[in-house]
Amino acid sequence: MPSWVPDWQSKVESEAYKFATGRRDHLASDSFRFLDDGKTLMLLAFDLGGVSEVRGIAPNVVHSTTWHYVSDKMFVLPAEVKALVTKIVSGVLTDTTIPGSEIPRALRELKIFLATALDGGKKYLQDHSTSVLHYARSGIEEPAFVKAGEARQGDRIVFVPGCYHQLVLRAVSGTSGRSEWGLVGLVIIFNVARDGRTKGGFSKVAWENLPKQRALSYTPLHSFNNKRQ
Repeated sequence: MPSWVPDWQSKVESEAYKFATGRRDHLASDSFRFLDDGKTLMLLAFDLGGVSEVRGIAPNVVHSTTWHYVSDKMFVLPAEVKALVTKIVSGVLTDTTIPGSEIPRALRELKIFLATALDGGKKYLQDHSTSVLHYARSGIEEPAFVKAGEARQGDRIVFVPGCYHQLVLRAVSGTSGRSEWGLVGLVIIFNVARDGRTKGGFSKVAWENLPKQRALSYTPLHSFNNKRQ
């Protein structure tokens, strides 16, 4: 077993978790069970996406001034924020309709906006972890913070009702004929880090409407990693 284990007993104020643990017709009885060997756990999870990049960010980034380590601070931000940054920067720099007298003011406002975004990225690094990954969710790259264990390209990030963190799973060779995975790490995805677990999880309606091929299937799970971040 790892030196760390997922926390299944923390109080989580989330309708999604309450719903998942409270359903008696499907989830409550079948979310977790051990196979006959007593060593393999089967669980019900929603596959959020595959890890595309992992970055260990230098500790001094969290103590840096606004305009240093821009790439690392931007790496932490969600896709929607980075898209907004690109749109605003492009708009200000290419908009030929801005009167010459207004350009200094526009540039000052742009600088303030960029500084806010970069300082926000630094704050998330301070609050959560300097080990950050990107995973592909519906074709969009989103960040998550590694809280324990490790992650590498190709691992899967999954949401399990009732677990305090999201799990990092890695494919392992198995003889059962089913897809088998090893538990290698724990992460907090960005929307949970930002909004907390009340808003950052899944509502009852959202859980019911998750794609069935990604949500309502069992996955054998082995814990085999002893590293800790």
